[in-house]
Amino acid sequence: APPWVLTSMMKRLDLAVIDLCGRLAQGRLTGGEIIELGLSEGGIALSPMQYTRHLIAPDILKKLDEIKGLMASKTLRIENIRRRP
Repeated sequence: APPWVLTSMMKRLDLAVIDLCGRLAQGRLTGGEIIELGLSEGGIALSPMQYTRHLIAPDILKKLDEIKGLMASKTLRIENIRRRP
């Protein structure tokens, strides 16, 4: 929605399907297993901000990249507040 939405979160379902197909082809897919593809696995990402990147100050974009790197390396962990049974 240019120029109203700065960015959004992308759930990379394409990579999840490729990962599952690869596991199946290699005989490594087991039923009932929870497979999480997070930031470090490429399973989630920010949109490329094609129409809005220019609206965000360069120092903010740099800080976002730093935080992304910390999260991907698992140096900074964001706790999942969703409860699992």
